[in-house]
Amino acid sequence: MNYFLNNYGLSKIESKNDVASFDFSEILMTTPTSYIYGVIGSKNRRIQVKLLSISKRNENNYVLTGITKVSDNLNKFEGTITSRTIRFYEPNRFDMPYRSKVTPDNVGVAFFDYRFEERKEDQHSGYFEGILAVRFYIKDNKIFYNDIRKSADEFTNNEFVGTWTSFETGNSIICNWGDYRVPNVQGFDCGAAEFAPCDEFIQYGWQDYQTPKEWWK
Repeated sequence: MNYFLNNYGLSKIESKNDVASFDFSEILMTTPTSYIYGVIGSKNRRIQVKLLSISKRNENNYVLTGITKVSDNLNKFEGTITSRTIRFYEPNRFDMPYRSKVTPDNVGVAFFDYRFEERKEDQHSGYFEGILAVRFYIKDNKIFYNDIRKSADEFTNNEFVGTWTSFETGNSIICNWGDYRVPNVQGFDCGAAEFAPCDEFIQYGWQDYQTPKEWWK
């Protein structure tokens, strides 16, 4: 998170109070589940994540429920995200695409701490924790999912970067997911214009990732 804050043109001014009245719930639920990609463990095994509900509890906290799938194992979870810091880009530091149809008043990134717990009675259950980065913009006093640069090869949003810890063993492993790309994982994504796992990882649950399925039902 600190690298993001210091290297991408974000202001050093804390802006949590400026967006306290806005609700990020819809932004987090924007992307179709089939375009949310995630990995778990050192072999970058596929984890699928579906948010089932999200509600704003107060200015800085949200309550979420969801479900995950790793191989044939499905686990429901519930938990919270808590606002850590919200920063707007400095003037002329956000790279607007040529002939953009959107002229935002402000563009920013919200960082949240998250912790989601699966049900302890379920098989292979544990908890997720880490940092979430949400890209947004404000126009006419309304908040929007930032898809201004969606045509760019590297486009992503709603980036969850953290770990999953087993209730049974206490061991923690990497677990990251995001919209359209998997954040903060090196040597895994060989796609150019769109996401595509490198060939050596296909065997770890990625064989049919291009086939949309409502696996959570």
